[in-house]
Amino acid sequence: MAMKKFVLSWLMFIYFNCCYSQDMFHEFLKKFNTIKLPIENILELTDNDTLNGKLTNDIIIRSQNQKPQIIDKNGKLMPVKQYYGLYPEKPFKYGYRGKELFYYSKIIAIGRVSLNSNYESFIVKVVDVETTFYDLWNFSKNGKALSVICLF
Repeated sequence: MAMKKFVLSWLMFIYFNCCYSQDMFHEFLKKFNTIKLPIENILELTDNDTLNGKLTNDIIIRSQNQKPQIIDKNGKLMPVKQYYGLYPEKPFKYGYRGKELFYYSKIIAIGRVSLNSNYESFIVKVVDVETTFYDLWNFSKNGKALSVICLF
């Protein structure tokens, strides 16, 4: 009897957790305005609004069962290894003339692009201490990460 209660509780926990993460993903998508292709000048699309690094990582990276995958030129599906990691969550601490200073990275929702009606695709821009880069993310409609490509 105790085992049945445990299994039932565990199944309910998994069910509610999955539904909650899908809701978080759909709320997250609302932060991205739709942009049309072709993108003529991506610098003009930059918004001043910054996404929260921890929340972004929780939704698009940590909540996933596996890393996003790519299809290589031979048609083989493989997990992304290059350009994949967590977005900055904390300010970068540095010192100057004995003062403790902080650099706050920006994670910017550039926009959603319609590559295929069966998928959700969006571009994220990150301005970090040493680099600025753009990632193109592709997700299933229910929030499963399918691929990420570093555009620049």
